Amino acid sequence: MAGLSPSGAAAELVNTYAATLVHVPGSVDLRVASTIGVGGSTAVRALGLTGVSRGDTILVDGASGGVGTFLTQLAIARGATVVGTASQANHAHLRELGVVPIEYGEGWQARARAATDRPFDAAFDLVTGGKFRDFRALSSETAPIATLVDPEVPEQGGILVTGMEPGFEHALQEVMDAIADGGLRVPIAREFPLSEIAAAQDLVADGHTRGKVIVSVA
Repeated sequence: MAGLSPSGAAAELVNTYAATLVHVPGSVDLRVASTIGVGGSTAVRALGLTGVSRGDTILVDGASGGVGTFLTQLAIARGATVVGTASQANHAHLRELGVVPIEYGEGWQARARAATDRPFDAAFDLVTGGKFRDFRALSSETAPIATLVDPEVPEQGGILVTGMEPGFEHALQEVMDAIADGGLRVPIAREFPLSEIAAAQDLVADGHTRGKVIVSVA
């Protein structure tokens, strides 16, 4: 089984609710399965709340990050075209996933506009916040704009994804099915033993890791 712990956990034994767990098929590596909880379920919620579907062109700021890796692939599986910001070092990786990568940083708005011949049908702020006006200028008038990090966005007409929204009880199952079917790849950046969890947290805090950092319990 794999899933979520209500308070987060890194231990040999934890308490959780059966409803937060899903079965891991034999074809799925347990290490990969351990990564889907927060990032995978958040990606499903963000896509569901914005209604991304076949034929849409979407903008993802932070496409190679923890949530972005799930969101971009799930959106492509739904038939959307994805333009995503990332550092140059991550562009080849994003292309392998089917994403149109653009460099983040100064001038990213012009690069996003040049990456497509139409306004975006949805935009996702996964990393920084404070870009709502930029996203709105790049998107159609009715395009939903979602954020994980900017609590002021709802006041401007956007969507704040909190993880508390009802109606996504099967989010983890959707992610697990996508992995089992081969339509979703989850790269593992580094694996640490439980005794080195502090080093794992430091690596994640650095913010430049491509792929998931996992902690294994012997």
